[in-house]
Amino acid sequence: MTTIHPLSAPLTGAEVELESSRPRVTPRPASVRFRDTLEDGADVVLAGVESAAGFVPGGSSVSAAIRGALDTGGTDAAAPSAGSSTGALGESGQSPDMVSQVHDDTMQLLELQQRISLEQRQYMTTSNVMKARHDTAKQVINNVR
Repeated sequence: MTTIHPLSAPLTGAEVELESSRPRVTPRPASVRFRDTLEDGADVVLAGVESAAGFVPGGSSVSAAIRGALDTGGTDAAAPSAGSSTGALGESGQSPDMVSQVHDDTMQLLELQQRISLEQRQYMTTSNVMKARHDTAKQVINNVR
């Protein structure tokens, strides 16, 4: 901003005072702050899901689905998000081979879980039968005494 002091004499460089202007500081709108806070919270949740994905059958699929939702959820449809790619990649930013591999891994984990469950049921059944035989034999011995 330039300030000129009016004088009756002709102006020289000494009568002109220059003040530097500062840009106007406007606070960010509440909607932007709220969106940023939600994104930060979603990143924390995603980090938790990704850390637990190795322990849960199908956890990697859930993690990939959440990551895809975060990548596409907060952006305009016209502008692709920074985390996703276009072309041969799917909507979640993963190649079809990668999605197929995740699906295969999930199916293998489900099969393993079913086999373990079946083995556990067989073990419990065998254990219950053996306990019943033992209790019966013990009763017979006690009756003979």
